[in-house]
Amino acid sequence: MRKLPPSKRMSKAMRELLEQGTEGYIPREFLRLGKQLSIKGELELLIPQVRQAPEPFIPKVAQFFKGHTDLLDRLVVEMHTRGLSTRDIEDTLVMLTGEKVLSKGSISRVTEALWRECQAFGDVADKLMAMSKESYECWLEFLRDLVSRGLRPPVAVTSDGTPGSIKAIETVFPRSVGLRC
Repeated sequence: MRKLPPSKRMSKAMRELLEQGTEGYIPREFLRLGKQLSIKGELELLIPQVRQAPEPFIPKVAQFFKGHTDLLDRLVVEMHTRGLSTRDIEDTLVMLTGEKVLSKGSISRVTEALWRECQAFGDVADKLMAMSKESYECWLEFLRDLVSRGLRPPVAVTSDGTPGSIKAIETVFPRSVGLRC
């Protein structure tokens, strides 16, 4: 079996998802094949053809996002981390929802917040790298710093088994399962 290139596989997957998602909502005769440019190439999509429809097409997705901005932000982050530019994200959201649900400025604010989080994580990673000792005190300070930044107790914590790290993990996360790598 011949493997399709990524853009064709994505087109096929998107077409299948859209077809499943439109069953019972939009009669097939009101759909047309459209194209959308993405980082993986050109995608073929089924787009509502409103000119022939008896009523205007109003995507339910746009109405849903208006009450769930947190999900919209997560979607923007996912698209951005997969390489889409601010303009690509805006165009994709318009294509999916039929209206402008986020401005370029709003998308930029979300992606800038993501960048700040990445920089903060880099600061934490730098701090970890600067720990010259694997002592209990160093690990305790590091883990408490993570908690002060909002880290919730994890279900499990994996460590290399050094006595200092194990004791600090047990102190800061007493309910977490300790695993050894």
